[in-house]
Formats: sequence, C-alpha cells, structure tokens
Amino acid sequence: MGILDDLKKEAEGKKVKEEQDALVQEDRERFMREVLDPAMRGLFNFCHDLAKHLNYVNPDITVHYRIPGVRNVQDFKQGEYFVEDYHEGRFNVRFICNNNQKYRIQTNTDADLERIKDFLWRRGLRYQSREFFDSSYNKAGEFHVEGRVQVDVEFSTRLDSQSIEAKISNYGDFETLTLSIDPVDVDERFHDELGRFIMRQPNRLLDYNKFRFSDEQRKQLRQQLRDQFVKGLGGSEPPPELDAEVEVKLEPKGILGNLFRRDK
Repeated sequence: MGILDDLKKEAEGKKVKEEQDALVQEDRERFMREVLDPAMRGLFNFCHDLAKHLNYVNPDITVHYRIPGVRNVQDFKQGEYFVEDYHEGRFNVRFICNNNQKYRIQTNTDADLERIKDFLWRRGLRYQSREFFDSSYNKAGEFHVEGRVQVDVEFSTRLDSQSIEAKISNYGDFETLTLSIDPVDVDERFHDELGRFIMRQPNRLLDYNKFRFSDEQRKQLRQQLRDQFVKGLGGSEPPPELDAEVEVKLEPKGILGNLFRRDK
C-alpha cells in the first residue's frame, strides 16, 4: 500500500469520526432544546414566583449556624430571597440568614489564624480582621464577623450526564451539597419539595438525587435536617416524615398555593 492509500484511509477515518461527533453534538443540542431547557425554565419560573411571595409574606424562619471560634449555636432569621436571571443553562436562588450581630473571634496560633481565614472566605462571610504578634511573639489574629450568611442554590444544566445539577451552599451549618437531578423528574411535585426545602419544612428533595446516597449518608443527612427542625421548634419532636421512608402527600395547590392564600 502506497503513501497515497495511507492518506486516503486516514482521511476516511477522520471523516467518519467527524460525522459521529456531529451526530453526538446534534443529539446533545436536541436534548438541551427539548428536555433540559424546558425543565430549567419551568424551574426558574417557579423559583421566581416563590421568591416574590416569600419576600411579601416574610414567614418567620429561624436558622441555626455554628461559627468556628464562637460559643454555642447562633440563631439567624431567613429572608431576602432573590433569583438571578436564567442565562446559558444556569440560574441561582439566593437568600440571606441574618441576625444583625457581630462576632469577635480571636486566634493565637498561625494555624488557627489561617483556618479561620480560609473558613470565612470559603463560606462568603463578611468580616474585618487584623493580624499581630502577641506578648510571646506568636502570630495572632482578631476577626469581627457579621452575623450574615448567604445561602445559594445554583441550578445548572449538565449535558455530559443529561441532568440538572443543584449545588447548595451554606444551607445548614455551612455544608455544601450537590444533587444530580433527572430533568424528567422536575415537575410540580419536585417544585413543591424544593419550596419546602427552601422554607426549611419537612421535604424529600434529597430523594431526587440521581446518584443515590448510601444508607449511612442518607442517615447523616436526615439527622442534620432532624436536628435543624428540632432546634427551630425549641426542642419539639419533628414530624415522622423526616424519618419515615414513605411518600409525602402534597396539597393540590402545593406550597405556592399556601403562599398565595397568605398573600391576600
């Protein structure tokens, strides 16, 4: 076989690969257009309406956070709901937990100083600080931290896994959680569970994760939600929905229906 035959064979192989890549790209664009984008737009519209009515009704939602270097669990009031515009396959739901307090944190080792700085930066907390050497010439620091926590639920399309990804930051005790959701599941029932999640009511949002949690992970997550609910009620027992693996029946008009009724 001559060099020209080798080049022809290589060209044919390249052409086949380009055609296959074009078909894959066409399938992805069709999936985005027909499945992912409609699910995301419906989700965006729901979140936009939810934020609007939550800001008007302003329900009393108390949240609890542990701030490193601050004694005891601190109480915050949740509010200031905002939804960023849907653009290029993503949008963000944001709300603020605030208690109008300032917390003074002191460190007396270089390691603690760096850990506190890293924590505050990663969690997006507002603070002022100063670094100095104490009487023993150890590097120390003083932080004045605002009692303001921004919670983000960022939704984005993932063509590689044909899913909608929800990255949740600072929801409870500053943890970060990522869910991979099948767009087919993003219906009115999902919207309702998301609304309950945002309002910190008993919900089954975690059950929508495509990559299922292990039994131990699920147990830990449910315990976190259980503890959050108990603290919010001053020690009262949570309802059985937090522990039972049963389907939760939803009201016909869902959580937005309840907000509309209170809005009048």
